[in-house]
Amino acid sequence: MSREYGMEVELEGYRKHRIAEIKSAVNELWPFEEWDECKHWLHKRQCLAARYTESSLGCGQEEAEFADTIAKAVWKANGGYCQVNVSLTYLEDLPAENYLRNKGDFERLKEVP
Repeated sequence: MSREYGMEVELEGYRKHRIAEIKSAVNELWPFEEWDECKHWLHKRQCLAARYTESSLGCGQEEAEFADTIAKAVWKANGGYCQVNVSLTYLEDLPAENYLRNKGDFERLKEVP
């Protein structure tokens, strides 16, 4: 069953020379049209953000599983760890849920295919 979601992704600590690969990997999973490089409002660190867009979350994946899938795609394209924050909004049951993927998740997920 397919479910409609809105999603944003924000990365910190990524390799700038890998931006094209990161965007391509994420866009294979979700149809982002707009990306921005920005300064994180709280940490004042450089971030790469895929701006809000809506699509279906299908294939029976749960939100947390899909956040892991996005994080693994980013880390593979980045050639290693960077912080990944996935914000998902199930459009039939607001509000949004955030899934921050950090160094511990990188270690946990790098062995999972």
